[in-house]
Amino acid sequence: MNQADPYGLSVGQPNLLGGAMLVLSRKVGQRVLIGDDVAITVVRITGGGVRLGIEAPIEMPVIRHELQEPRDAADAKSSNNVAAD
Repeated sequence: MNQADPYGLSVGQPNLLGGAMLVLSRKVGQRVLIGDDVAITVVRITGGGVRLGIEAPIEMPVIRHELQEPRDAADAKSSNNVAAD
């Protein structure tokens, strides 16, 4: 059963990655653990946003979503310029 939250999201609704979105409330200093290797800590909350600290293995890329699309476009462009053997 999907339940709407105050932010207009639905718990259990598929997200961009095909999984379900879990919506949590956290206070400064509280953490969320993802698996055994990733921890997200709420560092600061201001009127305009939330500052998060992310601890993850060095080999795991962590990137803001809005930077991913330009990165994907650049990768696609460079792969189109590679000569085939």
